Amino acid sequence: MDDFAKNYRHHLAFVSESKDTMPITVGNIVDALEALGGEAHYSDITAQVLKVAQAPFPADPAASVRARLQERCSDYKAFKHKQDLFESDAGTGIWRFRQWRKAPPQPSQLKEELDTYEVFEGRLVPKLHLVRERDPKLIAKFKASLAEARCEACSINLSEIYGALAADYIEAHHKKPVALIQEGGTTTLDDLAALCPNCHRIIHKNYPMSVDELAVAIAAPNGFVGDVQSARDKRKSWKDAVYAAIVRLVNSEHASNFTRQNLIEQELAKIIADVNSKGETPEQTLSRVLQELKSAGVIDFIDNRGTYRLN
Repeated sequence: MDDFAKNYRHHLAFVSESKDTMPITVGNIVDALEALGGEAHYSDITAQVLKVAQAPFPADPAASVRARLQERCSDYKAFKHKQDLFESDAGTGIWRFRQWRKAPPQPSQLKEELDTYEVFEGRLVPKLHLVRERDPKLIAKFKASLAEARCEACSINLSEIYGALAADYIEAHHKKPVALIQEGGTTTLDDLAALCPNCHRIIHKNYPMSVDELAVAIAAPNGFVGDVQSARDKRKSWKDAVYAAIVRLVNSEHASNFTRQNLIEQELAKIIADVNSKGETPEQTLSRVLQELKSAGVIDFIDNRGTYRLN
């Protein structure tokens, strides 16, 4: 076992025996990110915090780091509406400062820096990561099933640009991020898309952008992103779409009560169209939204047969 892993596990064992732990603060994370160059995986941020911050730490320091990051990131529900400091590419674990811009040096300064700047690189650094498992056999079968290595978003075959250097090169994109797949979940060839490296990166950078949305953005004549944003603005949220469906259903039945089953049979297709959903479990999403509407006092649960009442 390498020294980092030994020290890390020893640290966890120590923390589990101590009740008086020091919280990991936003300041700790800012210092760590600055030391790491402004962008890093949250596990590397955690390791940097453990190096320099005051011990003892919480039992799960990585979880504390993620919590502090999400509390200062407006893209997450945990955002505390304070300083919006951080941003992340969803599903990657990579975090950075939301506005990480170093002031450009003057030309004379830049020449001096370029003439004298040198660093030591290449040192082997042990790291301990947990990553979501991917199946290389599935990726290989997917690529073998393609008629050609052409990107589904930009329609480019890299061999048309690089010749034999890029022959048959294409990347497999998980339409549902691997980070969101529950342990034990399955992936089929239909869950994958063929993308060139550029489009693959852009989709992850703009999550939850779909392959179709990126294709529209690339082909749009009016500035790309505005066309995608217009489509998103027209799309309803699940909560709005379900509420509208409930209103339609009770009006058609001339009663305030309705059942989940009737909602599925008569309105689910319209809900899916309204939200432009391509998920595989719309009924589960519907159940979750019904619970949210119940918690908000919009509907009440009447009995254990799935009957609700619109308030």
